[in-house]
Amino acid sequence: MSIEKLPTGRWQVRWRDETGQQRARNFPFRQEAKAFDDEVRAAKLGLAPPPLGAVAKRPMPTFGEVVDAWKARRYPALAAGTLDSYDKLLRLHFDPLLALSMSDLTPKALDGWIAWLVAGRDRFGKGRLRVSFRAELALLRAILNDFGEHRDEDDAPWVSPLKQRHKKAIRLAAPKPKRKDLSEEELGQLRAALLELDFRGRGRVHAALAAVQYWQALRISEAAALRWSDLRLDRTAPAKSRLTVSQHVVYLRAAPSFIAPGTKNGPLKEQPVLPQTFLALAELWTPTARGLVFKGEAGAFLAYREVQYAYDRAFKRAGLPYTATHVMRHGGTRTVLEDTGGDRDIARQQLGNRDGKTVEVYAQRSAAAFTRYAEKKWRECASSSAFERAGLKLVKES
Repeated sequence: MSIEKLPTGRWQVRWRDETGQQRARNFPFRQEAKAFDDEVRAAKLGLAPPPLGAVAKRPMPTFGEVVDAWKARRYPALAAGTLDSYDKLLRLHFDPLLALSMSDLTPKALDGWIAWLVAGRDRFGKGRLRVSFRAELALLRAILNDFGEHRDEDDAPWVSPLKQRHKKAIRLAAPKPKRKDLSEEELGQLRAALLELDFRGRGRVHAALAAVQYWQALRISEAAALRWSDLRLDRTAPAKSRLTVSQHVVYLRAAPSFIAPGTKNGPLKEQPVLPQTFLALAELWTPTARGLVFKGEAGAFLAYREVQYAYDRAFKRAGLPYTATHVMRHGGTRTVLEDTGGDRDIARQQLGNRDGKTVEVYAQRSAAAFTRYAEKKWRECASSSAFERAGLKLVKES
């Protein structure tokens, strides 16, 4: 007989029955597998009747053990920033639940946990300003759903203790609405403010970064890691220019940030360069340009706090009601969505697909949709004075 851990995180007991046939049974937790293994061994020694394919009244694991099993299954596929966020939530907000047996994790126990969260939110620093603990509730639901999904069908019935009242109790006040539909005109105001403030002498870099983020709908982690070698800027035929996101910055709070291959949630992605992106990059390009496009201290990638601070100051200077770097991605996608008459497929291709699968599989649309849209934008700006000032002359297509 043997007990071994499977790649899925489950535990498998293997043994031979009285006929010599190899048999196996899987369990979500090691203690359950061990209990079953003990029963089979006892039956072979004549100390107990053989088990009926399942362990009667197996002890329920603690919530802490359930969390460990969930981590083993989910963490390998998550981005470093997401792992950091989950670990912080578990460390600060889940202590009262970890030692509880899953049989004791009742709706009433969750009522007490929510009351503990709300009453003690001052100890969470900025958490005292929060209007809800929805992130904690969503994480708890994910862990409980994973536990229910990976239990064997022969296990005792288990029902999630989460009730509708918990969703209501977790909200402390009405959330303040945040605007994310940054318009093209407002982007221009932001870029002008970034140039005017010239934070750390990198106003041109920050203004170009904002334009690239906006028009290509890039995350800050993707835009900050762009290299000149990732760009194919054709100065004789700008409309044929392409951009490839082949790496991203993993921004961490408790450890040094670093550059990793691929996008945040998948492999590399390639896009056509829009006219506004080309112009922004042309302002930074020199014949000797090498390495990162947007450089921070000592030629390294831009620190997240620097970009956040520069954007927030510029938004305030321009009198715009926005915050955070991610508003660029939201605003750029909204602009493309409206400019294409609500074509969500083009907007999805502009965003890229988070799980690495092609958007066209779901949208049933040609992969050239976003490319055709970019070509349309180039035709519209063929006589643009901005390109003439940049020393470029676009040929109008017949």
